[in-house]
Amino acid sequence: MINTERNLNKNLLALPAQTRLGDLKMKDIPLDIEYIYAKLGIKEGKLYDVKTILRMISGKDHGSLSLKDTKGDLPFDRLSEESSLLELDALNVDHVVVFNSGGIPKYVIDSAIERKKLKMYEEIILNFQEEIFLTDDKGKILLVNPKGAEIMGLEVSQMVGNKIDQLVKQEIISSSGSLAVLKHKKKIDIMQYLKKSRKWRLCTGVPVLNKKGGILFTLCTSKDMTELVEIKKELENIEDELKRKDDELSNMQDELFAQVNFISKSVPMREIKETIKKIAPLDLTVMIQGDTGVGKEVVARAIHALSPRRNAAFIKISCASFPETLISSELFGYESGAFTGADAKGRKGKIELAHEGTLFLDEIGEISCDLQVKLLEFLQDMELYRIGGTKKVKVDTRIIAATNRDLQEEVSQGRFRKDLYYRLNMIPIIIPPLRERKEDIPALIGYYLDLYNRKHNRNVSFDDQVINEFVKYQWPGNVRELEHILERAVVIHGDGVGSRDSYAELLIGSQPKREGVFCSEIIPYKQAKRELERELVEKAYKVYGSTYKAADALGIAQSTVVRILKKLEELNE
Repeated sequence: MINTERNLNKNLLALPAQTRLGDLKMKDIPLDIEYIYAKLGIKEGKLYDVKTILRMISGKDHGSLSLKDTKGDLPFDRLSEESSLLELDALNVDHVVVFNSGGIPKYVIDSAIERKKLKMYEEIILNFQEEIFLTDDKGKILLVNPKGAEIMGLEVSQMVGNKIDQLVKQEIISSSGSLAVLKHKKKIDIMQYLKKSRKWRLCTGVPVLNKKGGILFTLCTSKDMTELVEIKKELENIEDELKRKDDELSNMQDELFAQVNFISKSVPMREIKETIKKIAPLDLTVMIQGDTGVGKEVVARAIHALSPRRNAAFIKISCASFPETLISSELFGYESGAFTGADAKGRKGKIELAHEGTLFLDEIGEISCDLQVKLLEFLQDMELYRIGGTKKVKVDTRIIAATNRDLQEEVSQGRFRKDLYYRLNMIPIIIPPLRERKEDIPALIGYYLDLYNRKHNRNVSFDDQVINEFVKYQWPGNVRELEHILERAVVIHGDGVGSRDSYAELLIGSQPKREGVFCSEIIPYKQAKRELERELVEKAYKVYGSTYKAADALGIAQSTVVRILKKLEELNE
């Protein structure tokens, strides 16, 4: 077996020049060897294709022929490991042996193939429709493709050999990816603005490193981002416009809240306000719950005012104000001749009057079980029969109900239908009593003082001590009680500042107290009885907010309370 000098890599086998072909065997040449280099001296050498050697070994007359005497059939040239591909491209030989710094051959390059590759790369670079920049480790431009020069508005000859920072100084480009790569020694993405073309481009620069980690050169490419930048600007403009519209909508909503006397500063009421903003545009049934006087109707009107139905009617019916015999006709209406005393032309009910608008059913917990059934039937298909009628009437209305009762307890006691409760309670809103949202009291005082000062042409104001005392007060009558006290304060004080000495009179004066009945003149007994009856019923209803509770307090039937209130309503019309 022949003793080889060294196997420098898998493609190259170096042998002494004196090696005889006769001493070579096919098995001595590994399958992955492509070339054999015969070392003749420091500057000389012969490169043989393995196929040639194998052909010579198999020849009959070449057994004693030395490699030294055999002419290599492949011309080659020498390059060092530090040589560049550009130097390789300048050679005219088909093969190149690459030597290390010690003069030892390392590997063989088929330069013809490499030149073909370089030509292919050159064609790619020339025809690439995005710019390509190549700079050395000092920022000098080594290569730029025609597209890159065109984008810059320059010629290739004007750029190659110059420093890249000159393009930045001349404001041809706003920033340089090559300089960023040289600074940070890593891949960089930056946005560039090109002054000539007025375009934005995304430049990506990468470092090409040597074995020691130093930068040999930087390679930068870029993509036109002008369209994306313009789209981004358009989106920003749209976002700004949407924000402006949102601000306008918010201001309009605040104005609508003020128009319906929705005055609040407390967190619970702010949350209710946000809920109203969300649900108002949607035709969802709402159930408002809270103590008497907390402002349930104000919330209902706010929902209507912020809804698409704002230009249609808001119809309110207090279910506790009518006896059971009348509430059905008030709600559903009646045809002519439906009952004794009915209008000869018939009459639309409150539900029909709320067509395309909002129907507010206050004190919904007061309606009878029979009426609950009829109301449920209407809610299921939004159609109704007038009393005495045979034709269905289609009604498009939004239902908002309110109660000061615990309807869940009423359901559990069997006094309120469960299916109607769930139909009405789609969106529940629970208003806390005024004593639980004291932050609202100063704002309400300011609002109602201003309202009644203008109404009565007065100039009443409260000092901080009075306001503090109002905040401490428990307000059993909630906002309604506060409103009445403030109107009384404006009327009593006339002008000037309400002091702490006078606030007690206002608050004590709001409490119900037992007094004897005083008659200023002699009137018929029955007339006095009727007037006293009406006054008692009216006061009881104002205090308790419910015909049932008023009836309990007065010790009379609920139907009597409803009847008297109905007469009072007719007298006031």
